[in-house]
Amino acid sequence: MIDSSYLLGLFGQSYTPAFGGGGLGLGASKRQPTPPWDSRASAPPPSELLRTALSTRQFVNPKAAQLDVAGASEDYRNLFALYQGLTLLNALANRAAAKGVSSFEIDRLNTTFAKGLAEIGDFIAKTDFKGVDLARAQALETARSTGGVQRPANEYRTPPLHYGAADEAVAAFQGDVAFTLKVSGLAGDKSVVIDLAGMGGQTRSISNVVSYINQQLEAAGVQTRFATERIKAPPRTIDVGGKPVNLPTGQDGWALKIAGSSLETLRFEAAQADAVYVLQRPDDGDAAQLLKFQTGAGAPAAIARAGETHWVEDRAFAVDLPGQIKASRAMASGPDGSVYVVADVAGTVEGQAVRGERDVALLKYDSAGRLVQVRALGAADSAQGFALAVSADGKVAVAGSVRGGLTGAGSAPGAQGDLDSFVTVFDADGGELWTKRRAARLEDQATAVAFGADGSVYVGGKAKSAMTGGAPVGGWDGYVQAFTSTGAAGFTRQFGTSGDDAVQAIAVEGDRLIVAGAGGDSAVLRGFDLANNGAEAGVRDLGQIGGGVAAMTLDAGRLYVAGSTRNASLGGVTPAGTHGGGQDGFVLSVDASLSADASDRLFFHGGAGEDAVTGLAVRGGKLWLTGRTDVVQQSRDGSIPASGAGYLMRLDAATGAAEYEREIATRTGVSAPLGLAFSAGGASVLDRLGLPQGTIDYTPSQKLVDATALRAGDQFVIRSGVSRRSVTIEANETLASLARKIQIASNGRLSAGTYREEGRERLKVEAREGRDAVEILAGPAGKDALRALGLSEALIKDADPDGPKTFGLMLASDLSLATPDAAKRAGAALQDAMTQVRAAYRSLNLPTGPGAITGQAPAYLTNQLANYQAALSRLTGGF
Repeated sequence: MIDSSYLLGLFGQSYTPAFGGGGLGLGASKRQPTPPWDSRASAPPPSELLRTALSTRQFVNPKAAQLDVAGASEDYRNLFALYQGLTLLNALANRAAAKGVSSFEIDRLNTTFAKGLAEIGDFIAKTDFKGVDLARAQALETARSTGGVQRPANEYRTPPLHYGAADEAVAAFQGDVAFTLKVSGLAGDKSVVIDLAGMGGQTRSISNVVSYINQQLEAAGVQTRFATERIKAPPRTIDVGGKPVNLPTGQDGWALKIAGSSLETLRFEAAQADAVYVLQRPDDGDAAQLLKFQTGAGAPAAIARAGETHWVEDRAFAVDLPGQIKASRAMASGPDGSVYVVADVAGTVEGQAVRGERDVALLKYDSAGRLVQVRALGAADSAQGFALAVSADGKVAVAGSVRGGLTGAGSAPGAQGDLDSFVTVFDADGGELWTKRRAARLEDQATAVAFGADGSVYVGGKAKSAMTGGAPVGGWDGYVQAFTSTGAAGFTRQFGTSGDDAVQAIAVEGDRLIVAGAGGDSAVLRGFDLANNGAEAGVRDLGQIGGGVAAMTLDAGRLYVAGSTRNASLGGVTPAGTHGGGQDGFVLSVDASLSADASDRLFFHGGAGEDAVTGLAVRGGKLWLTGRTDVVQQSRDGSIPASGAGYLMRLDAATGAAEYEREIATRTGVSAPLGLAFSAGGASVLDRLGLPQGTIDYTPSQKLVDATALRAGDQFVIRSGVSRRSVTIEANETLASLARKIQIASNGRLSAGTYREEGRERLKVEAREGRDAVEILAGPAGKDALRALGLSEALIKDADPDGPKTFGLMLASDLSLATPDAAKRAGAALQDAMTQVRAAYRSLNLPTGPGAITGQAPAYLTNQLANYQAALSRLTGGF
């Protein structure tokens, strides 16, 4: 084995500089030892550095450092050795980022790198520098989190209802506009009827309507009040010849604001109509959109909201999903008229920082289209959400795949797989009830989920090896697993062919569970008897599909399957109508027993291009569908044709006759609907007003596990000197309780509390005056809490203008060489850290040995300097 002393010898320093650090050629002695990065030192070749890095027992060894100034401070020796250690790590990073490096070598490089990085962190923490302060991460007086919890606020704001003057008539207020506001408070329960017909001939402007509503509330003895909210028009500019030119300012917007009371609970009720929600992705790269259509009688006709474009008849609203969403694949409506979307997110969404590269988030929108909840899974590495279901009592199940750590997820016995299935169940208020991670030895993922009538949860997916309780068949296998309402594992059934199989949809009714998916090249339906521990109860091969199953539901003993196919006689069923050619959207209706009979129905929708049905709901003998047809349309500039028109339609379930159809428009006219959810009674006149059905929740959860991506058991470390204390997140942790833990773990050296920003409470950690510096460090891999809080590793240090200067190396503890991109990031971080070490080295002003210039300068040197100064004065004219 090669010790790091060998490395120090590789940096040749046999020369003798002519002058000292700042000499004028006067023969002054060196004040600082020559550093290893000096341009006159001969650096070893990369191959030698790499060989030493892979062989060394010790990355940082101050005892082996050879300094060329006698009596130099130990700070120089320690910085010299630290720089050499960073050089070795950089050699590893350079090799890992190179092309053609085998996975075996990457593993070796990464293991060695992790060891060296940990050693450097320990060395910095334990070394007592005299002339500088050194931090492995950044150095701060105050650390502020970017993540936090939403503050309780007794307010509700609608989207803009009008653009123009506050005294102009508002389209949303015209016609029959009436609703009931039910208020519960100290004075008991009261119902206040708001009917704008009571305004008589008065102009229904936003200011007049607010005054009228408040009169009714005051008369009823209610404290809650409505107000107008002005949205100032933003400045507008255009670029002309490379110069910005200001345009006339647009019109101001006006919205309603509810100023509630903490002593009152508000519930909105109005005449209801059915609604259909559609999730769509425009093809222009814009954010995904949530659309709501009013599809039944019982409420005034839907109108375009102020400022909305590409409106189509019956559309109540179109709202953009947050821009950090990378993919959205499933949606479902709740019993309160709300709608849920499961999405893959990166970065920070609504104040929640994602811990890993990509996470799964559950988004809840109220019936007015306002985002009211975001619940992140909290995966340490990456996760994807594929399926979503809502129970009759409002519980929500999310299923997908996860890679890396998932704290407290209740993993199955055995080793964690590379890609594992997970299912998480939330209560109606968004609190996590349980999460289960089911790991096969090889990859697996959950792709479908459904609730049983008793609250049981059924998950379907695919796996490359045996799931717990199952047996492999070959290639990718389909599987279905059962969980009780409390998360206890039930039966597992694994099935398939020698090829690749998967579950694409799942449906439950009574004791009948059916999964649909790919079985080799065919589409296959499989039934299971829940009364008999999930015993298989019927299989129906639909034949080659040339597409896939997108949605499935059971209704009154009938199974309805929808998707896309190239097979004109799918399932051997004679279609009602003809296959249009290419790939068509389809709906297949069969008996829940999966037996073929005369009641089977097959309907196609599409033309000669590529068409698909992507969402399905069945209500009262009617089929609601959404999807895409391959219709060629002219692009905006009239040159390049664009294709793809989204649609929403209703068919008669018995005949397939089309009874209703709307084209789904976008900003570019090109749409790709992703799913559909039916909401019985989900629409009302309140949609026009931007107000929600049901109770307004003023008090969002303050638990960190609800409001952030943190999970119970996540940790970070407080290090003070040689003392290390872990801070662990509990299930009921709040920002206030976490702040107390931080103060205790730092032995009172830190002050922790909260601050308010952008409607959220966030964490603030400060150094106490006159106390020693304290480090906040990441927790164990897979359980780190800092990133979910929006905090970075840091040295928290009180500002001392007379003390040593502090240098932060910004070396995150999670740096790795596992991938080429990670290796490049690590290399860049190491270069920055080496720059900081060089700056720290130069900043030192410590006495060295006998050769140092100390005390009063000799008379000859003083006279010589005076002569130089006089000559300089004559040359510059005294300036």
